[in-house]
Amino acid sequence: LRIWKNCSYSLASNLKSIPTDDPCRDERGGYMGDRVQVAKSEMYMYDVEDFYSKYMLDAAETQLPSGEIGYTAPSFWEYYHKSVTWPGAYIDFLHNLVEMYGRKDIAGLHYPKAKR
Repeated sequence: LRIWKNCSYSLASNLKSIPTDDPCRDERGGYMGDRVQVAKSEMYMYDVEDFYSKYMLDAAETQLPSGEIGYTAPSFWEYYHKSVTWPGAYIDFLHNLVEMYGRKDIAGLHYPKAKR
């Protein structure tokens, strides 16, 4: 029970209007690559459907005309790279929303941007 409570406190500390990476180390940007690693377990244990649905809208807004998606959402800094490592988290998040909550509508909404 104590571990569960500690996890809940940590989650509450890291999910504000964006998912923060590590607020105690001044990493308060919504880094997608780091967050997607734990998002599925958060979706399993807590009701974070609306939170991550909104976060995907933030991520979609970072997309450049070339198709690149920023490392962070919202994009406070212009961190872009022509790889799929961190920006590929966008697709993983969408997959998790479908798998955990059945949100095919969210995946359909983002499909044109994910396809790019």
